[in-house]
Amino acid sequence: MIREGKDILARAMPRTEEIFIESDVKEFISRLPEPKVDPPEVYLAMLCVRSKKAKEFLGVKIRDLLVEREIIRPTEIWRKRYFSKISNLAVLQHHGIYDMKETLEFPRIPPEAMGIMAVLSPRNVYFAITDLMSENIKYLYEHSTLSSMELAKESSRFFGFLHKHKQKGYNYVTLDIDSMDKDIFKHALDVSSSFPKFMVTETSGGWHIVLDLKDSQSAKDFYIGGGVWDTLVTKYPCIELQRDSQEPLPGTLYHRKGSIEPFFVRLLE
Repeated sequence: MIREGKDILARAMPRTEEIFIESDVKEFISRLPEPKVDPPEVYLAMLCVRSKKAKEFLGVKIRDLLVEREIIRPTEIWRKRYFSKISNLAVLQHHGIYDMKETLEFPRIPPEAMGIMAVLSPRNVYFAITDLMSENIKYLYEHSTLSSMELAKESSRFFGFLHKHKQKGYNYVTLDIDSMDKDIFKHALDVSSSFPKFMVTETSGGWHIVLDLKDSQSAKDFYIGGGVWDTLVTKYPCIELQRDSQEPLPGTLYHRKGSIEPFFVRLLE
């Protein structure tokens, strides 16, 4: 009887490989720097509705929406917990119910309109708490008491302040290649080959080359006039520079326009 129950449960639950690529997710997590316990640092992961993808599927323009938030704290098993949180976000992306508005006439947001995003640099907890306390004190001074609606916003405000305060000492930049032209991608890889890479991914609309410029000389070589960035942006307007970007997480669903097959962000190197 117990065995039969386990078989039914196994058939009912989706396999992880159907909703994300486990090996790519784990590889991404393994590359992240160890967050400090003192002063405390955390990582952030998010399930977001992307405006452009929502427009394609729902036919209406909406802003980017943050529907789920995860904070990964610096414990001894933080990488394991990080993976668990991404697994849960992937389940919510595929099977969670999110509506454009809280009324029945608005459609459910499809998984393809969403993406799982993550910051690369740890966030400073002390600075975020300080900002949150300051805002609450100001509000109390003006209103005497915190309303239930204001209390409900506390967690999202704290998350926002965490997002704002990147810990010093990290300098990841992303060359966001918004083109499917492989020659542009190869040239960008070649030009940036002298810099340490955090990762290179294929996204739904092109490629991301994430460089680690924590060394001061590397940053100078990258930014100073006539350097790598000047060379690339002058020749290829389709390449944007993202400082402290939140990356679509390797191994997770990130719909490719015009494709009927599910596309997962690919970790190339």
